Amino acid sequence: EHELTKRVFHDQLTGLPNRLSFADRVGHAIATDVGTTGVLLINLDDFRAFTEGLGRDVGDAVLTAFSVRLREMVGPDDLVARLGEDEFGVLMRHASGAAAVDELATRIMDGLAVAVPFGEPLVSCSASVGVATTAGGAGTEQELLRHADLALYAATAEGRGQLRHYDPSMTDT
Repeated sequence: EHELTKRVFHDQLTGLPNRLSFADRVGHAIATDVGTTGVLLINLDDFRAFTEGLGRDVGDAVLTAFSVRLREMVGPDDLVARLGEDEFGVLMRHASGAAAVDELATRIMDGLAVAVPFGEPLVSCSASVGVATTAGGAGTEQELLRHADLALYAATAEGRGQLRHYDPSMTDT
C-alpha cells in the first residue's frame, strides 16, 4: 500500500513529487503560509531534440542530474517536483516577499546553465522559467499555477534561457 501511494504521488525516474502532489502542496502552502508563496515552473529548452540526438538513457540521466541540482539549490522549506517530461516545479513557502522568490529564480537559472558531466563532452541544457507569487494577486492554487504557467509560456516564446514573471496583462492574451 505504501509503494502504491508513492507511485501515485511521485515521479518514478527522479523520485520527486509529481504534478498531482505538487498542486496539492501549493494549495496547502497558500492556505497556511504567513508570508509569500512562490511557484517557479522550469522547462528544459529543446529537451526533446536533445534526447532524440543523444538517446533516452542520456536524457534520463540529465533529468536525474538536474533534479538533484534543483534540490540542492532550494531551501529546506521549498519543494521540487517533476511535472512532466522536461518540466519541473519549485514551490517556495514562507518567502519574505516577491524579491526572495526572484532571488531563487535567478539562482536556479544560473545553476542550471552549468554543464553536467556525462563523460566527454559535457552536457548542458538551458532552461526557461516562469514565476508567480501570491504577492502578485493569486489567491488559490489554480490561480497561482495558471499564473506561473502563463509566465513560463511567455519565457519560452521569447527563446532559450529566459526568465519571466507573471504580469496581469498575460491573462488577456
